[in-house]
Amino acid sequence: MAQQTRKWNPGDASNIFVRVILSDADALLGGLTDEEWQETLDWFDGRCAYTNEELPEGRAEQDHAVPMNRKHCGLHLYGNVLPATREANQRKAGKHYRDFVDDSDRLERIEAFVRESGYWDKVSVFGDLQHYCEAQYRSVDALCRVNRQYLENLTREALEGDAEADPEPAEPAPLSRSNAETLPITLDPPSPDASRDALLRERRAWIVEIHRDGRRVERLWDARNMSRSSNVISNLRSRPRYRSNAWKRLGIQSLVVSIKRH
Repeated sequence: MAQQTRKWNPGDASNIFVRVILSDADALLGGLTDEEWQETLDWFDGRCAYTNEELPEGRAEQDHAVPMNRKHCGLHLYGNVLPATREANQRKAGKHYRDFVDDSDRLERIEAFVRESGYWDKVSVFGDLQHYCEAQYRSVDALCRVNRQYLENLTREALEGDAEADPEPAEPAPLSRSNAETLPITLDPPSPDASRDALLRERRAWIVEIHRDGRRVERLWDARNMSRSSNVISNLRSRPRYRSNAWKRLGIQSLVVSIKRH
């Protein structure tokens, strides 16, 4: 029987990339040293920050008060790593400590520790890290979807007996061109043919530009000049903002083009 492999989704790659960003960020700020971890244990008197249970020596688990995920963007730094029992760590999971702790005394103690550690001052060097990570997440997600569409088109051509035909110029070649040379474009509907047909019906679409600084700029696309022979991707890339290196100069990382306004 053939071995089954895991199906990876765009969100998997996007989440991994966000974790890489956060890992790089805390490494640049020095991470958490053994001395700082011992100071943390001493601050909480060797007890779980969440339950106040005594922690046997060497049995404390390290939990991120502000989780290291796309939603919260916490870092592995002194002030954000708390001692916890395994049970408390598992119950808290990906929650922010303010959403998990319901005892006002323990919450105030955690707040005081995070505040006095200087954690917020340290991470402020990165500005709005959450918006930046969100922009990167969407950029990687869009690139994965463009790559999938490219592979689907090649598969369809092969099944239809057109394997020797040149690929449509609108489709990216992710295996031979660097990501920096191709503006990732995600279509909704995802098929270029379906998007073209929808544009012919609606005569307009919404272009969402995802910028490097986290901004999302929405633009109305007047598609009254689209025809049955038009190529959606080529049409988009012929627009002055998205030609050659213009999109790079404008700080655009990817586009999401949808018939319906979200």
